[in-house]
Amino acid sequence: MKKYLLLLMCFVLFFQNCDEKKKSKKSVSGTVSERKSDYQGQKAVYHFNRNNLVKTAGGLKNIINHLNAVGDEKSTIVALFHGEAVHTLKAKPGHPGENKVVEAIHKRARVIKKRGVRIKVCQETLKEKKLDYKRELYDVRRDDLLTSGVAELSRLQMSGHRYIKP
Repeated sequence: MKKYLLLLMCFVLFFQNCDEKKKSKKSVSGTVSERKSDYQGQKAVYHFNRNNLVKTAGGLKNIINHLNAVGDEKSTIVALFHGEAVHTLKAKPGHPGENKVVEAIHKRARVIKKRGVRIKVCQETLKEKKLDYKRELYDVRRDDLLTSGVAELSRLQMSGHRYIKP
């Protein structure tokens, strides 16, 4: 009889423990989804100034993650390109080894633009490097151009945008 009672107690404890694990999983997933609603509106400027395709692709992915966490409607994000970084927005890969990363940059740029992020490019840099944005850069339009990337970076920070350097 003692064996059966002990077996019954083990059985009850086992299922009680399983039920607690289910509850803890629910509360963890609930906490994650609740966090998104806890974020207040955020303004950020992502600063790109290096000719590094992998870093640019990663920075654009960071923007997507930022939007996913905070929400499109609560985010005001600018991706600012000047200096050597304008080469990372090229329309075509420089050599076949760049195909995948350039495709990733194009895809991520399309995604973030659709979600309300403004991609801005320094016109002074384009003049200096003799680049035609219409032919040589991917999906850059006239209204994406800035007179000065550095001046715009400063203006955005003064207006409350947080500086992020991917």
